Order: sequence, then structure tokens, then C-alpha cells
Amino acid sequence: MVSNSLYDLLVSSLTLLYAAQREMLRVLPRVISEVSCAELREVLLSYIGAIETRVERLESAARVLSFPMASGANSGVNGLIRDLTKIAKRRGEIGVVDVALMAALRQIEFCEISSYETARSIAEVLGEGEVSQLFEENLREEEGMERFLTVLSEELIDDHGSRRV
Repeated sequence: MVSNSLYDLLVSSLTLLYAAQREMLRVLPRVISEVSCAELREVLLSYIGAIETRVERLESAARVLSFPMASGANSGVNGLIRDLTKIAKRRGEIGVVDVALMAALRQIEFCEISSYETARSIAEVLGEGEVSQLFEENLREEEGMERFLTVLSEELIDDHGSRRV
């Protein structure tokens, strides 16, 4: 991601985040079909709606910046998403694959959180308050999902470990 200005960097970040969110919308239904934990499945089903809202916010940010959004960008997050789909295809002990999926989802969340934080800061510096706010809303949702995944994965790990004792 080489940029000549902060504006270029902001647009590049926006494009990569948009591509990552759209890719998540594409693969998440397949991942959900492999989840055995009912609570995780329910949250991921509702998460699709949250991702759709984030995509709409990113499209709004592009409109504010008068930037035509393209959907062909690729990002490092896409590699993490590919890893997620590979994990979803694995077979293993009930609960263990769910924990692996949550670990992969957390990696994606961390990457997106970092990207949203940076994009928000750049938008603020450029005086793009509305764009900054849109990034902030997406950032808060990503942080909430990461916290949920952390707690649930720890519960599943503890539950799985106690069954072995």
C-alpha cells in the first residue's frame, strides 16, 4: 500500500476494508454451516447483518470522499479469510474446530480493528469528521465481536478441557 498522500492512504485503506468485508459476507455462510456450537452459530448469523451495515457505512464514506468504490481490491485480511474457510472444512472433535474457527475469526478482527483505527485517525487529521465517525462505528462493532469471540472460545476451551479430566 504505497501512497503519495494521507488522502491516498485513506482511500486505499477504505478500499481494502471494503474488500475484506465483502469477502467475509461471501464466506461466512459456509463457515456457519460447519459450526457445532449453537451460540457461535447464532452470533455469526446475526453478524452477517452487522457486516452488511459496515459495508453500507464504507460505501457512505466513499460517497463523502467522492471516491468511486471498486470491489476488486485484495488485502492481507483476504489471506486470513482463506485460512478461515480451510479451517471450516476440517473435521475433528466437536468444539475443537469451533475454537479453531474462533481463533481465525479473532485474527481477522484484530487486522480489521487495526485498519479501522488507522483509517479513522487519518480521516480525523484530514478533517473528514463524517468519514471518521463511520470508521469509528465499524471499529466499535469489530471490537465487540472480538471480545465475544475471546470469551466464548475461552469457555469452549475450558469446557473441552474439563471433559478430559
